[in-house]
Amino acid sequence: MSMADTRWQRVNELFHAARERAVDDRNAFLARECGADSQLCVEVQSLLAAHDVSGSLAQPSLRSGARLGDYEVSSFIAAGAMGQVYRARDTKLGRDVALKILPPTVVGDPDRHARFEREARVLASLNHPNIATIYGFVESGGISALALELVDGETLADRIARGKIPVNETLRIAQQIAQALESAHEQGIVHRDLKPANINVTRDGAVKVLDFGLAKLAQATTAIAATTTGDGFATGARMLLGTPAYMSPEHASGREVDRRSDMWAFGCVLYELLTGTPPFRGSTVAEVFGAVLEREPDMGVLPTATPESIRTLIRRCLEKNARRRLDSAAAAQIEIRDVLEARGNRSEGAITSASIRRLLLSAVGVIIGVGLLAGWAAQRPATSPVQPISRFEFVPPADHAIWPTNDGLNIAISRDGTTIAYAGSRGVADDSDLVVRRLDRLEPTIEPGTRGARNPFFSPDGKWVAFFVGNEIRKAPVGGGAAMTVCRFVPLGGNRDASAAWGDDDIIFFSRDRDDGDGLRAVPAAGGTPKPVVGAFEHLERGVGWPALVQGSRGLLLSVKTAGASDQVDYLDLQTGHRKTVLTGARWPRIVEGRYLVYVGNDSQRLQAVRFDPQRLEIVGDPVSLPAEASVAGFSVSSNGTLAYLSGGLIGTNAGLRELVWVDRNGRETPTGAPIRSYGSFRLSPDGQKVAVDIRGADPGSIWVWDLARRTLNHLTTGADLALNPVWTRDSEHLAFNASRENAPVILLERADGVGAISVLSKVSYVQIPKTITPDGRSVVTASGRQLNLVPIDATQAAVALLKVSSAVNNPDVSPDGRWIAYESDEPGTREVYVRPLRDIDAGRWQVSTSGGEQPVWSRDGKELFFLDRDGFLNSVTVIARSQFATSVPKRVLQAPYYRPGSNRAYDVSPDGRRFLMLKAADGGDVRPSSIVVVSNWLQELERLLPSD
Repeated sequence: MSMADTRWQRVNELFHAARERAVDDRNAFLARECGADSQLCVEVQSLLAAHDVSGSLAQPSLRSGARLGDYEVSSFIAAGAMGQVYRARDTKLGRDVALKILPPTVVGDPDRHARFEREARVLASLNHPNIATIYGFVESGGISALALELVDGETLADRIARGKIPVNETLRIAQQIAQALESAHEQGIVHRDLKPANINVTRDGAVKVLDFGLAKLAQATTAIAATTTGDGFATGARMLLGTPAYMSPEHASGREVDRRSDMWAFGCVLYELLTGTPPFRGSTVAEVFGAVLEREPDMGVLPTATPESIRTLIRRCLEKNARRRLDSAAAAQIEIRDVLEARGNRSEGAITSASIRRLLLSAVGVIIGVGLLAGWAAQRPATSPVQPISRFEFVPPADHAIWPTNDGLNIAISRDGTTIAYAGSRGVADDSDLVVRRLDRLEPTIEPGTRGARNPFFSPDGKWVAFFVGNEIRKAPVGGGAAMTVCRFVPLGGNRDASAAWGDDDIIFFSRDRDDGDGLRAVPAAGGTPKPVVGAFEHLERGVGWPALVQGSRGLLLSVKTAGASDQVDYLDLQTGHRKTVLTGARWPRIVEGRYLVYVGNDSQRLQAVRFDPQRLEIVGDPVSLPAEASVAGFSVSSNGTLAYLSGGLIGTNAGLRELVWVDRNGRETPTGAPIRSYGSFRLSPDGQKVAVDIRGADPGSIWVWDLARRTLNHLTTGADLALNPVWTRDSEHLAFNASRENAPVILLERADGVGAISVLSKVSYVQIPKTITPDGRSVVTASGRQLNLVPIDATQAAVALLKVSSAVNNPDVSPDGRWIAYESDEPGTREVYVRPLRDIDAGRWQVSTSGGEQPVWSRDGKELFFLDRDGFLNSVTVIARSQFATSVPKRVLQAPYYRPGSNRAYDVSPDGRRFLMLKAADGGDVRPSSIVVVSNWLQELERLLPSD
């Protein structure tokens, strides 16, 4: 052992001994142990500061028997800069909990209170077995406390103090830490203070990640860098929050942090578990920062038993350039899992008598088998060696990134597995280009003339790639050449869900929109007029899409959305039109090797697979989840078993965290005070006092009401399986919304205060989305594909069609005087805003937007009409309505775009027209580009998980 390591070991020993002592005894202890070596004392004090251990924090603020709400304090557990923790008894539910309170030195600090409340919100949004659960937030007697899961066991810091941890045990711990990080990152949450002291291991080996006190939503702005002293961590109000030894270079420099900073800390923890010491050390905090920023970790001290892939994983996590650093906890899990499986998850150390017997028996077997194998091998024809499964991940360039959507897969891989195509954009609607990348090349190719491309698919020979643009299917030669039109068609629902498959006979099968249920079309790949496919699906379903060819059969698989809004996989015989349901609760089917059905489950974004019998057209056995691939936002599989998928969380962003904010005409934001939730569609009440919103995430969706004055969030719609898209009646007392009851779509009416019975306004065979209520209060205006409808509030009357057109229509809004109806339509191939007379719908039509528009909203006085342009910026026109409708030229109102939840309206206007209620991704961490993960020889994974009988 080197002198430096001996020195560090002594510092580490004194640190762990000192941190357990009361403040009054700590300084005397260090003076006694360090003696004349004052520098040794400085090193220990620096380490104590870096781990948030200080004298003032270690003194308990609560005594045994103290009460905070329903909780009775039993004993003091620990303290740190983020808070003091006590064991307490929940007297109402009869269970022990951990109570975390702010340390007394910061009770009056509003910033610390804000972080404390944010920790509660962050923990409430997480639900994972490797993350300590929050039970509640309590305020009593001027003290705020988090009631947390009480985790019995020891921290990794305590475990490491006893010595470095064996490789297999380390990997099992690290795998669980990575699982916790993956769950947090999927919700857009960055921990920011991952370290051994914040990770607990229970007696049965379960890992719990603790202390999200510094957690933030991804892409938020970090605290300003601290002014450091010679032996301190930070001083003054401008503090850099975190623990120096585990801070990433960008964190230590005060720059913006994201999930890659957590992956740096993960690498530090993994290194320390294996070696017993952190990778970056120093006698002062400044020296620690210097090591983080300038020096590389000593990989030579890792145990010789450390697998090379784990060494590589640590190096990738500790890459100082964040752009080159591993940015996926899911990828870390893959590497660790593969190593554990290769090692048989065996423990290190003792050889038991049983293992000796197995070795002896194995030796005898080898001796007997050598002769047999030699003769067999001499006659056996040579075979190619089994190729290992390999994975790599790449991030598309920022100007052609892949943004999560809720309406398409947006990625395809050629049958031979050599080429990937995807729709890449800056995150703005309709500006995507077709991007093609050969896997044997570093740089992708932007295909010219493909603006607006989405949902690509390859020809069987891989020489062509086809895609959708507006109301057209186009194709372009791979490797360069002009794109050409295959066909034009009548678009439905904005054409966002259009999908296709290119058959061996050069016929393209396609669905225009999965929300209409108007069946399939077929067109020759050389071009022509689309024809309905035999057995076209009618309005028994909400729609069909994502066709997948079944080789060797005369049909294909389809993702079918039923009237109850659930998905199933059906087989359609193209000759007879016969249909057969193959699998329920599944979507996006793909056949691999003719014997595996790969899909995404209704209740998960994880890939799943099941064996498939192509003769009987039935599944065989039980499905399995494919956790190695984490959650996907789109995937494609080649014939040779190469998988390509989009990482980055749930498709769309319904489970992302967002906040409601006011924005005035000068662009100044004001928080509404509403808690951060997975908000979807929302509406401001006509009196401006409340906001009705659907919240999506763990459940499919339910209606809540935020009272702007009282600052309360109340839950409605307990009588429905699914409830979305609320709209207010003109008296601000009732809400209409679409819902699902017993898998049947309905439109319901409920009092906003939740009092009284819920009325059923309409039962239909397909979903209608409430958009607004007419000024006379008699009807709900709904949208459904190519049609606008009037649903009477009087449930005894039948719904009637208001407008039927040949293109998609959406987001209607009626002028306050009831004279005009504004809506969006993509009849010309791009979405524009139009106005018609409400009472004589066919008497005229006026285009309001000039270069793309959607989501029109009238001002309360009817003198202004707002809409979003194609880039998501809020625009308005002044209305001049005489005998013929007329408006001024559109002008941009806000100079920044805000979040848009799919095709739903994403803003509202205050009664005085001076402010706009907008959705904003919380701390900017809601939407981020996806990366592309490619898995070669993935067929071996399927064969292992789904072996033949």
